[in-house]
Amino acid sequence: MKKKCRIFCFFLLLFPAAFAVAAGAVEPQRTGQNTCYDLDGTIIDHDGTGQDGDLQAGLVWPDPRFADNGDGTITDNLTGLIWLKDGKCLEPMTWQAASEMSRQQTVPGKFQCVGITEPGSCWSLPEVQELETLVNAEEIHGDRWLNVHGFREIQPGPYWSATFGPDSYNAWSVNLTSGEVVKSPMVDYHHVLLVHRPAVSVSPRAEESTEPEARPHSESGSRFVDNGDGTVTDNRTGLMWLKAADCLANNDWSQSLEQVKRLNQQGIECRELSAVFSDWALPNRHELRSLIDHQTDLPALAENPFVGLQPLYWTSTTVSVQPDMAFVIHFGTGELRMTSKKMSNFAWAVRPAAGRRVRARIPDKTEIPVVKLEHFQLRPIGEAREISWPPRRFTDLDDGTVIDNLTGLMWLKDVECFNKRQWYYADFYLKQLNSQSAKITCREYSAAYDDWQLPDIETMMQVVSAANGEPAAWLTRQGVVDARPRDYWTVTANEYNLYYAWAVNLRQGTPRNYPKDFRLYLWPVRHQQAIDPVKPELALLGNGARERVVLGQGEELDISVTVDNVSAPVMADYYLCYESPDGSFWWLSADGNWLGQETALYQGNIFEVAGESVFLADTTGLVSGNYNFHFKIKPCLDQGNEDRLFVSDLLVCLGASLPPDGIVE
Repeated sequence: MKKKCRIFCFFLLLFPAAFAVAAGAVEPQRTGQNTCYDLDGTIIDHDGTGQDGDLQAGLVWPDPRFADNGDGTITDNLTGLIWLKDGKCLEPMTWQAASEMSRQQTVPGKFQCVGITEPGSCWSLPEVQELETLVNAEEIHGDRWLNVHGFREIQPGPYWSATFGPDSYNAWSVNLTSGEVVKSPMVDYHHVLLVHRPAVSVSPRAEESTEPEARPHSESGSRFVDNGDGTVTDNRTGLMWLKAADCLANNDWSQSLEQVKRLNQQGIECRELSAVFSDWALPNRHELRSLIDHQTDLPALAENPFVGLQPLYWTSTTVSVQPDMAFVIHFGTGELRMTSKKMSNFAWAVRPAAGRRVRARIPDKTEIPVVKLEHFQLRPIGEAREISWPPRRFTDLDDGTVIDNLTGLMWLKDVECFNKRQWYYADFYLKQLNSQSAKITCREYSAAYDDWQLPDIETMMQVVSAANGEPAAWLTRQGVVDARPRDYWTVTANEYNLYYAWAVNLRQGTPRNYPKDFRLYLWPVRHQQAIDPVKPELALLGNGARERVVLGQGEELDISVTVDNVSAPVMADYYLCYESPDGSFWWLSADGNWLGQETALYQGNIFEVAGESVFLADTTGLVSGNYNFHFKIKPCLDQGNEDRLFVSDLLVCLGASLPPDGIVE
């Protein structure tokens, strides 16, 4: 049975489209987008816009979309694919490492995937088309949407696919947060989510099987058919395209949509075009990407029956996380990226060859009634914002070292202390720092620690991944000295080549592989040990006041916190909650929302905070009464120390004055 499974998976990996072609044209699925936006990103009524959120073209999603199998796996009811439920159990790795794991077709025992009961069930790396089916173009955070719908700890950022590019250096990745599909250097570290392809495909749903088959097929077996009227039909998808890909002028996004409207209403002058249809549309991201061949570039088409092909084309799909942008496809590289709707790109009209089906649409946001909020729940002023803690990543310890407030790791403040060295000699210089620090001329260094080491690739990437812009410049702003936008060695050797090791570039923030005899910079790190339990002093403030604050209804409430007297770095959980007048509790989450169940605001190292605002509240509509706020830090202590809970309270009296004696009942 295991052998059959492997043969079947191998066949699908080689010929991912074979079954689709053999069974006839397969319509691209819906993108999930059901909201329409204008050029500036404002939500508008969908009717007649021709946007993705208006037409909602494509295969309708089943409801529910996903099913939890109870064994650590999730089945996608749309595609029939079975996915690992735990999106974090496989650590970030290079494409080569992920590909090797895929060839083994098992989940290695060293990874602890939550709930998985059968680790050897023909697991493999997904093809890029399979991975992209997990993207929901309506969602601002695609990773969170997947986690809400059954997955666990899907990570923000790119995931590797098994699909390699037209050269031997790049492979395709899909960003499950933003929805971008790009080629990445195979040496980059990306997340990995394995898939299992059942030997028996899922039967088409009744809605699809009862539709008439009206898709043309060419007698020659070619994918594309020139209809002789200025149009070309794709037999694989059943979509019809304008043969001249430059018929519609180079324009911004809104004007491109208007051009397609004019094509439907009046027609346009375009070479060879004699066909007359009134259901042309700007293609959504799935429709336009259906033309892409991932192993070809310049252009990224396996066959090219078209004329006048241009580099960049608009899709009708808005980028939900930044709705003043839309997705574009570069037909030189095949990549799907986002760009401002005010930029100029070409438009390419498409329609279903069998005619546009009438299907029930998912309501957009303008059609959804406003839900009345709980009377005791605070509302954010403006949009809820994700709380980015710590406010300052590093703390200067005034001895030539800095503490990473997120991880508790201690770094040498002088990042250029050892200049450029070969990887082989890194251990020699670190031994000198550990045993003969007086002979080392690292700037400001007066400490005498004896456990400095070279960071591994994961530790180094954890630091640079938080950078805003160039990592070297960001580190300098954070308080380190002489961070160079160059490559820095890590202790991680290349497991496939004994003569190479990994480094991290502080200009681009990417990992790179170098021969060990190259001269690169060294930046030592050490694990700080907390000998005594920390005893932080907390203060929860309301509009700058401690213990209690009196507000009239409709007044703003600025909730802030202060943390002092942090003697050592210790990992902890932070909580902020309030008890409403009816006795119910509301907990602030990291993304700025109040939830009715206990949730941590922040999980990380304890660090000092000076009046950091965590929530700006609108009290309009709240009932009068007393609201008891609690800010808590619970350290995760080891070494036999008993866990302690540190708490600061704040009483908010809303809609009532304090009694004359100052006592609130």
